[in-house]
Amino acid sequence: MGDGVTADSRPYLWPWHGEFAPRRTGLLVIVDGTSALPNAPTTSLLLRVVSAAAAAGVAIGELPDQAGTTLVPDGLSDFVVARPHIGGFSGTDLDSVLRRRRITDLVLAGFPFELGADCTMRQANDLGYECLALTDCCSGLAPDTLAGAISSIQMSGGIFGVVAESAAVLDLFAHHEFVAAEATSIISRSQRA
Repeated sequence: MGDGVTADSRPYLWPWHGEFAPRRTGLLVIVDGTSALPNAPTTSLLLRVVSAAAAAGVAIGELPDQAGTTLVPDGLSDFVVARPHIGGFSGTDLDSVLRRRRITDLVLAGFPFELGADCTMRQANDLGYECLALTDCCSGLAPDTLAGAISSIQMSGGIFGVVAESAAVLDLFAHHEFVAAEATSIISRSQRA
């Protein structure tokens, strides 16, 4: 973790504005078919990130494929947006769903990343969202195409956002929970005094 309110990411610390706030953060899990679903270790890591995000108060969104394939366990998603196209903002109400929730910062996981997640991240960036791709919570169509997609995000100083491993985001969520618990403890002690 960077300074306590940002995540270590490349090419800059996320979020760029310097203040992680769960209330304005969304975790999007994007699935495009069953050919590149995550293996067991990646699924386990994704579910750990989803659980930590939910505990921290981050909104969990799913963008399933046209067959409705989802990865987040029932009851953990805050919203599901069906996509008629590869990009999550094309022909959907995703932008209005996020804006109604006042979400400005997005963490993305994609299966495979090079399709819907990559396209959605680029669209989100164009719409002004601050984006982070979780490199170890993604699968690829092929190792070289996944590496190319991840690399292109970081070009020109982060033209489409940033990338990080899940540990950086888990640290950020844990730090927030610790700070929130400390604040609750201080308030509780002051009320008893």
